[in-house]
Amino acid sequence: IIGIVAALANVFTFPLFSLFLSDIITVLALSNPKQYDGSVREEKMAYVKSEADKNALYFFIIGCAAFVLWAIQSFCLSYVGERLTLKLRSDTFKKLLRMPIPYFDEPKNNAGTLTSRLAVDCKLINGLTSSIIGINLSNFASLVCGLSIAFSSSWALTLVTLAVTPFTFISGVLQAKYL
Repeated sequence: IIGIVAALANVFTFPLFSLFLSDIITVLALSNPKQYDGSVREEKMAYVKSEADKNALYFFIIGCAAFVLWAIQSFCLSYVGERLTLKLRSDTFKKLLRMPIPYFDEPKNNAGTLTSRLAVDCKLINGLTSSIIGINLSNFASLVCGLSIAFSSSWALTLVTLAVTPFTFISGVLQAKYL
């Protein structure tokens, strides 16, 4: 559960990063000292410096939070995946030990095949549980968070962007197929 919570919290780092990036771009647009005269220039430059410092601190905090949340997510989900793999291998091996002797006489159930299946199939389950769940959960939550920010910023532009998205996807598929 901690890994899932960390994955969901990690989603908010990128939308927050984009919000502060837009703020820093606005501040940098004001940073041309030739636009201002006399004392106004010094006030504006002091304002620009304080805002740039504040946004740089926010970027640092977001980066540290993303690093910590990603580490927690990876550790917890990998731990759960390894425990599940261990339990699955153990249960499968116990089941194989209880099988009757004629079961092992069939060519599809020789020792090499069963050992390979015990190693490979359980490892595939581990890959599914440890990384895929976290990635899919993060992607879905990121979509919801991004759409929420987009609709709150400009609902009309968001609707236009969503209407154009299928055409962008189709053109990307066609370009990949024919080029």
